[in-house]
Amino acid sequence: LFRACGKKHEQVQEFYSKHKKIIHRVIRIVFLTGYFCMVIAACILNFQRALGLLILTLIAIFFYFWDTLITKYGDTIAEFISSHSKFIKQKWILFKM
Repeated sequence: LFRACGKKHEQVQEFYSKHKKIIHRVIRIVFLTGYFCMVIAACILNFQRALGLLILTLIAIFFYFWDTLITKYGDTIAEFISSHSKFIKQKWILFKM
């Protein structure tokens, strides 16, 4: 009995280690879908009370995409800014307005 359970446990561990990334993505998609359904339902039922939840959700989405953008293109953005720093310093007054 214990050998059969141990064998099954090893098979489950092997399956999990092979498909770990896919399993995590599926779980994340299910939770995010549920969360967005909850936000939409809250906005439909009472928008005034759900406004705070909606704003926090939008801020979280913004920062998620901001982090993804900086991670992917941060070096390119820094290189672009450093190569155009002379122009930026000349026109800094316009940027302050």
